[in-house]
Amino acid sequence: MRESYAFWKATRARKLVDYKQLKAIANEEIARIPECAGYEVGIVAHLPDETGCNWDIKVTRKGDKRAAPRVREAMLPLRAAYNLRADRA
Repeated sequence: MRESYAFWKATRARKLVDYKQLKAIANEEIARIPECAGYEVGIVAHLPDETGCNWDIKVTRKGDKRAAPRVREAMLPLRAAYNLRADRA
């Protein structure tokens, strides 16, 4: 498979959402994890990375430091499922 096709396929497979929707989805996902109580994230737009994802998180409110890796881990499926809409980022 050509690299450009793999990038296109990864990008096309994601649902496009705006900033507010993605922030809500991310924080709902974190809220489901008891160890992540107190954490809240914002969304940072960037150019698509090697996986085709065009956003990342920024922690805006922290909880227990031991849960920080769990917050990042919880975002991996979301990064694979969603992309920011370019006109709404």
